[in-house]
Amino acid sequence: MDSSLDFKQAALTRQVLQANTMFQRVLVTWAGDVLELRRRNLLVPRWESTPALTEDQADLPDEPMKHAA
Repeated sequence: MDSSLDFKQAALTRQVLQANTMFQRVLVTWAGDVLELRRRNLLVPRWESTPALTEDQADLPDEPMKHAA
């Protein structure tokens, strides 16, 4: 019975190590993305206003997305 608990503990330890490894990979990728965005000065989103609708655009009927695509 004791060896069964050791096997379960080893399996759990292996799963935790695998999860930690995956987390570290995601963290490194995320950090690299943040540094690249900082380098490009794109960390803060910039919203540009939409130009005012012209009369031609305002007369267009609303169309469901499935028909527009």
